[in-house]
Amino acid sequence: MSARSAFVSALPRRSTRQALAVAVLLSLLAHLALLLPAKRAAEPASAVRSVKTLLALQTRALVPQPAVQSADSESLSGLAATSAVIPRGPAQRPPAKPDSASATAKPPLSAAPLALADTTALAAAAPARPGSAPPSGEWHYLLRSGEREGQAKLVWHSEAGRYALRLERQLEGRALPSWHSQGTLDGLGLAPQRYTQQRRGREQAAINFRAGEGLLSFSASDALLPLEPGTQDRLSWWLQLSALVEADPAFYSAGRSFSLRVAGLRGVTLDWQFEVLGLVPLAQDDGSSVLALQLRRAPLGAYSGEVQLWLDPARHHLPLRLNFEQPDEQGWSLRLQPEPSSGPAASAAGT
Repeated sequence: MSARSAFVSALPRRSTRQALAVAVLLSLLAHLALLLPAKRAAEPASAVRSVKTLLALQTRALVPQPAVQSADSESLSGLAATSAVIPRGPAQRPPAKPDSASATAKPPLSAAPLALADTTALAAAAPARPGSAPPSGEWHYLLRSGEREGQAKLVWHSEAGRYALRLERQLEGRALPSWHSQGTLDGLGLAPQRYTQQRRGREQAAINFRAGEGLLSFSASDALLPLEPGTQDRLSWWLQLSALVEADPAFYSAGRSFSLRVAGLRGVTLDWQFEVLGLVPLAQDDGSSVLALQLRRAPLGAYSGEVQLWLDPARHHLPLRLNFEQPDEQGWSLRLQPEPSSGPAASAAGT
């Protein structure tokens, strides 16, 4: 108010109304001068915010993919290339933890080809091509157990992707339990569905291969076991070996070893380890000899002996001989006969 009064007193003689109008105009100009610098100071801040927003949008447009890619080698290299495009200050460097995590993830990637190679090697030993199983037939064997002799008959029938296999035995005129296996034929050879041991036509024990559920069940045990592909029963493995070797004879050369999973009656499955001993001459009853492929199964434990069998390449690798050794000298063997036996023993075997 004192400055304005001095200004008014310094003016020439004019009316009081004009002096007041000039004072109001000067006051408005002074306020306008104070507001203009504040507005100009605010403009750079808004401009900075606009630039930052634009940069953020551009950054999100440049790097949308690395966050969703899988942690394989191509994604990691792509992420490194994208990071090189966007400059980062010292405070924006990624921490060391992601790098150590990615380094930890590398061994599984390098181990994957090894696992694939192992799977391929196992697959080469197991599957049989469709149609590699022998044609339907009936074969007669001489059965021996210690000093006793008898007869055995192996009956095999396959049709329309299904099979039925039966072993009937008699020793010194006494019938022994018969073995029955039935199932299907697939890319792995024989796929059993049910195995039974019977005496006088009545079932004594059974194994059920429940492929739809992936389970094995047993009449002599409450166990439920997972059904692995290629699992055989106590009879089907004979013809399974024939199918496997017939499908790829070159693989089963001397020195080769492989395994076959076999289910037992008392709720167990065991991997039988076989060793290929090679082609050996085998004497026949008529004085001739044939080259047969000899295989050996190692003992399964203290109460199990080894098993040896000789497969005939000229007969779809059917077993010519089988030897089942036992620690208690209760082993037995089969020897293929050139023709069905005649007489009372043969009649007993057919019953």
